[in-house]
Amino acid sequence: MCTASPSQQAFYNTPDIFRDDWMNAYYSAHTLDDFRFVYVGAAGTFTPLHRDVYTSYSWSTNVSGRKRWWLFPPEQTPLLLRKGGEEHLETVYDVRDVDPAQFPQFVRAQPVIIEQGPGETIFVPSGWYHQVVNLTDCISINHNWCNAVNLPSLYESMCAKVTEVEHSLYDVRQLLSQASANTPNPDAWKAEWVAIVQDVVEKDAGWHWATFWRMVHHALSLAMGRNCPINPDLWPSTPRELMPPIDFIKTRVRGCFEDFLKRPQREVEFILELGKVLGDVSALL
Repeated sequence: MCTASPSQQAFYNTPDIFRDDWMNAYYSAHTLDDFRFVYVGAAGTFTPLHRDVYTSYSWSTNVSGRKRWWLFPPEQTPLLLRKGGEEHLETVYDVRDVDPAQFPQFVRAQPVIIEQGPGETIFVPSGWYHQVVNLTDCISINHNWCNAVNLPSLYESMCAKVTEVEHSLYDVRQLLSQASANTPNPDAWKAEWVAIVQDVVEKDAGWHWATFWRMVHHALSLAMGRNCPINPDLWPSTPRELMPPIDFIKTRVRGCFEDFLKRPQREVEFILELGKVLGDVSALL
């Protein structure tokens, strides 16, 4: 994988059906990073079972070679987990070699199995666990992406990731709260706690709440025809006819926005940047 600089141009065209892509539109305009990858793999290599970052969509085009895919719809996720059934626990690593003592429910799973040939493109829906094996030497182009349709799923996945990190750092929370207990402002530790959690979330999964809401604001601005930075060489503007109706987009965003403001973690009160971008989003809704 390499990271493109703003002076470089895209060397392929994204199919129209995948153009309404909030993640890569935002990242191409505001950063030197993106969620686009070129994979090169020898015959026999494989990508273990996984779900894409924050339940984003993905698509994959084989430039050359053949692959086999195992895809599991979200309702089968509990069958993929180590004995105990809690989703934050370990999932199956390789669907071809599963220990029934550790993963007793896996035998009930019924994946969709597909063989992908050269020039063929596969779409992986939001939240589907999948594993890929290179049957021959392969080169493929892959994107992770999202838009208004799966935004609620990404939002819920972000909430779950924050909760997971909070649980894993519970001892840090205890230390911070105890250190502030006898100070003039016994709640002062909460801002530091929120900042620590968001930092770990970003390092673990690549982005945090501020990035999420900046992406949403960028996408909403473009959909409404507002002036907004773009990088046409790397990610041309998405034609309006390839987007859902603006009322649908606003409804999807509004549901996440209103829920976020009610979160007990109250991140918006402790992260100055987050308060600003949420104000910008609110102005568009």
